[in-house]
Amino acid sequence: GLATDALIAAGARGWTHAAVSGAAALVAAAVLVLLERRGGAEPVVNPALLRSRGVLVGLGVGAAVNFALTGDLFVLPLTLHRGPVATGLALLPMTVPFILGPPVTGRVVARFGPRPALLGGTALLTAGAVLLASHVLTVGLLLTGCGVALALPSLAAAVMSAAPEGTAGAAGGLLNAVRQSGATLGVAVAGAFAASHPSVALLVPGVVCAAAGLTLAAVRRS
Repeated sequence: GLATDALIAAGARGWTHAAVSGAAALVAAAVLVLLERRGGAEPVVNPALLRSRGVLVGLGVGAAVNFALTGDLFVLPLTLHRGPVATGLALLPMTVPFILGPPVTGRVVARFGPRPALLGGTALLTAGAVLLASHVLTVGLLLTGCGVALALPSLAAAVMSAAPEGTAGAAGGLLNAVRQSGATLGVAVAGAFAASHPSVALLVPGVVCAAAGLTLAAVRRS
């Protein structure tokens, strides 16, 4: 929450507010790490999960996908300058893959595993962001929707299969928490650019998804 507040304040040129919130976020994170390292009967995050590269990369991809989805949904209505009904109709192409895509994704994951679906999903989200930033709305929305429909259903399988034995439930809970954090940051970062640089606001999610996809590919090769 403090990190999000810092990003929003920075976007509004409230640099003092942003610095204070950012410093408080760092202090809170440091305290949490110290408490976790002391150990205890019930740590907030199972340390075994944080030692798994597969889990960490899956969490990063999950955060990136939600970052892109919520960032786009926040910025696009502001850039379209249309009424509620017209805006909803304009965004409709993004929702079609949400309905038709999951059965296809399930077959892909069952046959090839979650990794190809995640790589394809992040690639489509990156391409969609580039098109949206270039004002190619319909195709950009379709690619974005296809990317989300391909990546999101694959995340649970990817993270839980990489989790150490006996930690699958904790891994699933951590994935949901990280995804929600990514969504919050997506709105905060996109909102920071939405008024002054809307094209940048639409492109940033693509950069984040490209970084997540490249990291996933690199981890497999290493």
